[in-house]
Amino acid sequence: MVEWALLWRILIAAGLSAIIGIEREFHGRPAGLRTHLLVGSGAALVIVALQAAWALSSQAAAGLPTEIGRLAAGIITGIGFLGAGTIIKVGDWVRGLTTAASLWFVATLGIAAGLGAWLIAVAGGVVGIAILAVVDPLASKIPSRMYQMMRITVEASRQKEVQEQLGSCCFDEKTRATLVNWEWDSTLQRVTLTYRVRQRGVPDLQRIAERASSIDGVLETQMTL
Repeated sequence: MVEWALLWRILIAAGLSAIIGIEREFHGRPAGLRTHLLVGSGAALVIVALQAAWALSSQAAAGLPTEIGRLAAGIITGIGFLGAGTIIKVGDWVRGLTTAASLWFVATLGIAAGLGAWLIAVAGGVVGIAILAVVDPLASKIPSRMYQMMRITVEASRQKEVQEQLGSCCFDEKTRATLVNWEWDSTLQRVTLTYRVRQRGVPDLQRIAERASSIDGVLETQMTL
């Protein structure tokens, strides 16, 4: 009977983890249903296995809370390394932080379910789903800073004038630009300026690119996210 009661804890952890895994799978994230199932049920399995071993042994269970605490700490640490593998960084753009956090979160659900804290585990699962499903549309409405890279090739003789006109026609209080790279082509007498453009809200890349291209002395303009 003890084994069956503990088995239910693993199944509940797997069910809660599956719900979050399905949400991640729906959004095409690198860690989907199977990964979340393994993490959540595995965390519960470790905790439950220790409890079962102590229940079947003849030793006193006085040291059980300490051992479970060590196991839980080890699980959280190990999940940190697994979650780091889902994070991708390309320049200033980072993807995978939410998936890494969801892996860590389902591990905590597994620990809670493994300890038999049913109400906490279920409530935690509801909170996790609410964060992923409800907060995401809300967060998309919050105007945040976005960064783009702008490369402008200009005639070397008009470099100073172009830079002054860029500041007046393309950048304002909502759009700031920082010169991050300067390239000189002595053969063609051209200078390539690379700016990191920071803008709050949805960027109007077409407007910035068209205004920059219209400046006298600008030979080529490129805008990339």
